[in-house]
Amino acid sequence: MRHEAAPAGTNGGNTPNTNHDTDSTVRITYVCDECHRPVQDGDGYVHLQYPPAQADAGEGEATEGEATEGGGFPMVTAATMMEQSKRPKPPPTTTVPTRHWETHHRRRCDPDPYGDDYWIAVERVRTLVDLANRTKHLSEKRWFPTTDWPDLVVRALWSVPWTFGGSH
Repeated sequence: MRHEAAPAGTNGGNTPNTNHDTDSTVRITYVCDECHRPVQDGDGYVHLQYPPAQADAGEGEATEGEATEGGGFPMVTAATMMEQSKRPKPPPTTTVPTRHWETHHRRRCDPDPYGDDYWIAVERVRTLVDLANRTKHLSEKRWFPTTDWPDLVVRALWSVPWTFGGSH
């Protein structure tokens, strides 16, 4: 149960006085990146290529405690450690490739409908409250900062018919 000092949209606190209740009456419109038509509930999702297990290591490199492609763990000998200590270390990178969130109709527009993607049905992020809750949930994922989720949120907010006004 939610308790608040003043209902949303009534300007009873720091909430701007808007023409709608942010809980459920305003619906976000998601537009398919392929056909550019709105995606209805049950007919699509927002998704991104699922982060690989080695997202923080190099592509395909096994690090300490991670399995190799064959399922075993890398063998580290004293000779290997000595050899690695003599190699110059590459400079640290400060940029991380950004994974792009996309919106598609299920199967008919998704270029890889059976891909291993992280997806969220549009009906699960249809309202502003849903979007805020999903943002909180995603922010707890280790790979979240490497995505362009804020761009998707901005597109979602642009789809909402915002008007300000009313009596104070």
